[in-house]
Amino acid sequence: MAVSSYHDLEPLELGGEIARQGFHFQDHVAAKYCITMLVEPSLKEVWCETLDDITLIWSDAGADRFEFVQAKSNEPDQLWSITLLCRRPPGKSKKSPRDSIVQKSLAHDRGKEPCCFRIVTARDFKKELASFTLDTNAPGRKTGVQLTKLAITFEKSHRVTPPPASPNGNGLAFWLERAVLEVAGVQPR
Repeated sequence: MAVSSYHDLEPLELGGEIARQGFHFQDHVAAKYCITMLVEPSLKEVWCETLDDITLIWSDAGADRFEFVQAKSNEPDQLWSITLLCRRPPGKSKKSPRDSIVQKSLAHDRGKEPCCFRIVTARDFKKELASFTLDTNAPGRKTGVQLTKLAITFEKSHRVTPPPASPNGNGLAFWLERAVLEVAGVQPR
């Protein structure tokens, strides 16, 4: 009987491989930030699957700032929009849908340190969200009245009364001021 190389053998079980497929994209995003940490001294730590999909700890003038990153590779076959970011998938009971991506992200504003948010996707964003692909202090980023109008649009899209708020009492305008939308060059499996 010929013995095959381990390189050629099929796994005895596929459960682990199936479970990992959902994390493939997230792993690549986390690896990107681990590499960033080598050249960017203000990025102190990268945590995976702790407080969020990925949590980045930045040093801002000696103080920690937490960035909560959600990695999304299971997008529908369309560009990301306000509607998709605010969509509340059905829950176990039809009366209580699950939280939207924005609600989940905003819920991380619950500590004493400053925080910010990032959503990394494999698919691009619609034009209405283009300014949010820029860093929060970049020229061309929506601010002031533009941000307030967009927050109202997000609130209407959520169809939740009262509008979503963080445990620290901050709403969608707070999230929009501190959120960056990023398209990663990694294609999901």
